[in-house]
Amino acid sequence: MKNKEKTKPHPNLKQEGNSFIDKMNDALQNKQNFIFYFILALAILFSWKIFDPRISLSGDDSSYVMRANEFLKNHTFPSYQGPFFPMVLALMIKLKGVIDIQLLKMVSFVSFITSIPFFFFALKGKLKPMILLPFIALYAFNSLELIYSSYLLSESFYLLLESICFFILFKFCLSDNNKPWIHFLIPCILLGVFIYTLGITRNIGIISFPLVIAPMLLFKHYKAALITVIGFLLMFGAFYVYKSQFAAPPQLDSQLKILLNKNAYSDADGKEDLAGFFGRVVDNSNQYLSKHMLSSMGLRKAPTDTDAPLSNSPIATIFMYALMLFGLYIAYRKKDLIIIINYLFAFALSLATFLILQAFWDQDRLILIFSPFWIIGLLYALYQLSTTFLKGIGSSLYIILFSLSLITTTVKSVGLFDEKSSIMSDFNNGDKYAGFDPNWQNYLAMCEWCSKNISTKEKILVRKQEMGYVVSDGYLFAGVYKSPDKNQTADSILNSYKRDHIRYVLQDHIFGTVTNYLSVINNAYPAMLKEKKRIGTTPDTDAVLYELQY
Repeated sequence: MKNKEKTKPHPNLKQEGNSFIDKMNDALQNKQNFIFYFILALAILFSWKIFDPRISLSGDDSSYVMRANEFLKNHTFPSYQGPFFPMVLALMIKLKGVIDIQLLKMVSFVSFITSIPFFFFALKGKLKPMILLPFIALYAFNSLELIYSSYLLSESFYLLLESICFFILFKFCLSDNNKPWIHFLIPCILLGVFIYTLGITRNIGIISFPLVIAPMLLFKHYKAALITVIGFLLMFGAFYVYKSQFAAPPQLDSQLKILLNKNAYSDADGKEDLAGFFGRVVDNSNQYLSKHMLSSMGLRKAPTDTDAPLSNSPIATIFMYALMLFGLYIAYRKKDLIIIINYLFAFALSLATFLILQAFWDQDRLILIFSPFWIIGLLYALYQLSTTFLKGIGSSLYIILFSLSLITTTVKSVGLFDEKSSIMSDFNNGDKYAGFDPNWQNYLAMCEWCSKNISTKEKILVRKQEMGYVVSDGYLFAGVYKSPDKNQTADSILNSYKRDHIRYVLQDHIFGTVTNYLSVINNAYPAMLKEKKRIGTTPDTDAVLYELQY
């Protein structure tokens, strides 16, 4: 009788010595599931305690809701920033019948929580417990991830899709090449489908396709690669046919026009040149890695509202890149395809982000889609450095660093409980604008008043069109995003308002954009503006609706 074939352990699970860290791996090997479920339960608790019921002041989340509702009501295809997330939100709106922010936020909440087990089971058996469990904990208790799990932005949803891709890829598509084709058929078709959904959720996600296929081919997983390509093309074809029903601009066009500008808000400054793009990568690397990434991992103190902003640290950025390159080198030496793919995703997604975004945006949430890969990569590199090269007392460096990171990021998350609980309590008691400054409260209340008292035939110009749309359950304002340039006169401004059928202008005391236009008009034609409604009691915080006296 033939001997049963023994399953070879993954190279990352090979016993390397009798150090304390190796003993910890042995001790945790059979307790991984218990520890994981404990982490998951805490993550659910943390995410719920930090849950923010309000719309975001950035306006980006309101944009997704607006595109979702317009897709549902007017069949306006949501091309900008990727259509898939707004389409999912549209389904939720259809089920409820109205724009219910809390229900829609549950998409992000559930997406983040569900991504945790997908990442865990994708990597279980592929990474040693002393790498896998710290990663899961740092990901699940990360204050940045937790905060945005209640935002109506696509990051949490994108992370869920990423985690599903990696689960399918690592568990099924990179298995034994000697297995028959049928073994790879369903999982690899699904992998191709989910990879395509990454590209229609966020435009940058399209690079995931070559990042998966190239390593497959390099390591001779030809069956899996071919079937994954077929799955991708099937999803591409199906979505193309579906999209053809709508009059929709190309998905990338509108964003590229902004991103290729030197100044996102001014076409007059011209297009970015090669030196400018290189400068973007350097500047963005410094601020997103040395500031936001380290802060989210608890390795730099996050500033409060009263603190000065964190400064960039080029030394920290260089060290992080060096550590990641070291980890990639070790993974290549060990022919560890899973870790190699992780590093490829970390580098490709972050560098693509740094290349296309103007540095002045500096938004912490932009690291979320690649932060899991950086966390895994840094942990893997530190583990290899500590256990292979430093050894002895040096192996304690790894435990000290990840313990420090875990403690500080968890404390930071717990520190948000009271603030968010207070807002939730006020919100549940009927204060829908709880936690907002008075100027924001007045502005949003004015948008709501307009929706109830001004006919939809009379267009109202506002600075935050999308937020007004959400708080008024779909009242369509006219939006303005740029201040007037030096060539614009009162006559040219008023002519453009007449052409666009704008009858009212809502002045806020938040941005100054609308105020700048009104100043030009008022200086030339003082009788042109008639106050229609004022909400607020102080000149610095009130919102004023003006009727234009054409």
